[in-house]
Amino acid sequence: MIYLVFGSQPALVQKVMHKIALTSVGTPDNFNYIEYSGTQTPIQDIVFEAMQMPFGSDKRVIIVDDAYYFAKSSRKESLERTQDYDKLLEYLSAPNDTTDLIFGVHDGKLATKNRYVELVKTNGEIKEVQDVDNRQWPEFVRRTFAKNNIAISDEAISELIARTNNDVALFLNEADKLSLLDHPIERIDIDLLVTKPLEERSYALTNALLDKNLPLVLDNYRDFLVNSQEPITLIGMLANQFRLYSQVFVLADQGEGQQSIAQTLGIHEYRVKLALNAHYKMKLSDALDILEQLHQLDFAIKSNKVDRFYAFELFMVDYCLNK
Repeated sequence: MIYLVFGSQPALVQKVMHKIALTSVGTPDNFNYIEYSGTQTPIQDIVFEAMQMPFGSDKRVIIVDDAYYFAKSSRKESLERTQDYDKLLEYLSAPNDTTDLIFGVHDGKLATKNRYVELVKTNGEIKEVQDVDNRQWPEFVRRTFAKNNIAISDEAISELIARTNNDVALFLNEADKLSLLDHPIERIDIDLLVTKPLEERSYALTNALLDKNLPLVLDNYRDFLVNSQEPITLIGMLANQFRLYSQVFVLADQGEGQQSIAQTLGIHEYRVKLALNAHYKMKLSDALDILEQLHQLDFAIKSNKVDRFYAFELFMVDYCLNK
């Protein structure tokens, strides 16, 4: 049997693939289970392995994670020149009945006119893995911990969602770490054990700028330098923040509430809340003006007209001292 599992959250795709594998062979071992990376293993090698007969079991399972050649988005991997896609077409046309070949695609959409996808539709099964949307996240978090008989407070759930930024793989990693605690999980546990994401640290820098608190701005900037963040990266992060702020400001000025804005923009309510807090400190025109300054700064640095470190520091100092 051929399975094609696709979705934009790799961790969920992998979870479904492994569930199919367990259903097929029960307990995986070295004789009935093989896992490959689609970006590192030539397709002809995978097909060769799929054609082999099982040894010591009735069936074999082969998982191919990140099988990018089924995805709608075009990607070229380093092994692309060595890929023998004719072998894949031959196998998909006449698969080995004793092998369950499971392809995982890290993309929310398949290449619908792709010959390989059409053959899987005919001779196999396609499974779409839906993302966890904003409204489902709290219950998803609660269920994940409940499986280990661990309680978690609502405040801890909200903070954990914010810090993992709707990334299922990152959340599951943090959940594994938190599950080692021998008490119900509270907000303080999240503060102590879950690292603030890069985006949240950029919020701290943004807020320091909005408050025109130069010492705090420079402290936050030094933290980024310690972590080897380039000024160009920081400019991009700040631009994303103020671009989001301008979008939220427009909707808020039109009378939309926090929940409505989050749904319209497809983002978590926590990010909208932070943007609305910023709206008390600045107007839409201010956000657009900063965006233009950041655009000019980015262009000047990339054109080698200014030193990137000096120019970015000067931008922050000028902004804070400009009353």
